[in-house]
Amino acid sequence: MRVTHSTMSQIKPGQLDAAVANAAEAAALIRPHGAEVRYFISLVAGEAVNTALFANVYDGPGAMGKAFEAMKSDPAIAEYSARAFGANAPTTVTAQTVAMELSIGRARPNVHGSILETHLNQIHPGRASDFLANSIEVCDFVESHGATNAQVLRLTYAGMATGQGTVTWELEDMNAQAALANAWFSDDGLALQIKVNENPASALMSSSMYRAVPL
Repeated sequence: MRVTHSTMSQIKPGQLDAAVANAAEAAALIRPHGAEVRYFISLVAGEAVNTALFANVYDGPGAMGKAFEAMKSDPAIAEYSARAFGANAPTTVTAQTVAMELSIGRARPNVHGSILETHLNQIHPGRASDFLANSIEVCDFVESHGATNAQVLRLTYAGMATGQGTVTWELEDMNAQAALANAWFSDDGLALQIKVNENPASALMSSSMYRAVPL
């Protein structure tokens, strides 16, 4: 069961290039400890304007724990962290979370896109299994219409957001995203929306779109 440690930050005005450079430096330090590192910048994310998402994905909690133990004694990471959280950093960290990937009954393709969609949900009490079942149907639908890497995650350490569920997927580009948006209003797309909202297992809290930035 894969686990993702994410850092959200606000990019300071005029500091985009410096923020990307900082993220690339962090990725070079973290990858040797076994993480898959992804970096995204918000495109359309409501109030999260000019927000960066730095995600480290591990094969499981054990792998993340081992990496964290190794990194806490790495002087290069300590020096980087002092700068990254300092007053002169190009970004201001706003949140850090841990999320567990839930099984959707099939292996995820190791194919990434340039666009990431995230949909955060407050799961109703006693409805976690229904939320997962509905989310699997959503993953099936979006992947049948051009998305890849669809997944369902449960936030386990996320402050007030702990326990919420997130459904995410990636798309090749904005043309693919537009095609998927149209598909949601096809007969099949509308039928799925009606089905999952007739007796909803969760309440949608936010939806966001990010662009991937290679590091």
